[in-house]
Amino acid sequence: MTALLEWPVRLLRHTKLTVAPEPFTRSAGVSLSGREQIVGSLAMRWRLDFDLAAAPPEIAREWPGWVTAMQGRLRRALIPLDHHLLYDLRDAMEPYSDGDFFADGTGFIYRGAVTFTEVLAAGAASALIETPPGHPLRIGDYFSLRGNLHQIIAPGRTGDVYPVWPPIPASVEAGTEIETKPPRILARLAEDDSGALALAFGRWGDPTRVSFISEIR
Repeated sequence: MTALLEWPVRLLRHTKLTVAPEPFTRSAGVSLSGREQIVGSLAMRWRLDFDLAAAPPEIAREWPGWVTAMQGRLRRALIPLDHHLLYDLRDAMEPYSDGDFFADGTGFIYRGAVTFTEVLAAGAASALIETPPGHPLRIGDYFSLRGNLHQIIAPGRTGDVYPVWPPIPASVEAGTEIETKPPRILARLAEDDSGALALAFGRWGDPTRVSFISEIR
């Protein structure tokens, strides 16, 4: 069996990160009253676009190997979504004003675990979630579970019950930790040539964009 690829944070030091939901909807036609009827399902996927900064020599050298290992759109890998707006669980968001990273490859310091505090059935659209004191989840925050990316879509209700989307696809035991530091999503390249990096003599790798697609499993 081929080992699962796990991309390190240091490969994806970006100047811009776009995380876009892509629900599966279709037009069922326009009624005689002039209203278009839209149908859909709970199925959806995420598109991730990383606009990368100029790669230093050590990243420019190994980057093509990671991209080639994806075999175009064939293989999936765990992709980290490291951005200070995804979930505010830090003592410090960025160590320097220029946005430099710590030696461990991340830009942040993390305080503690985020866990489900109750058993969840498959298809659950809300969850009781325990967070470190003073750091509740906010509408728009992301977390990952078993390689799937989920988002908080409304403010937490009484008792830290948070509406989430997409729904949790499989049952979850109480005490299960969710990934917020950073979330990691199981994804494939959006196109076979996504992530191609131009190298120039005497220069670092030119800035590039790499895009991933992740279907909820």
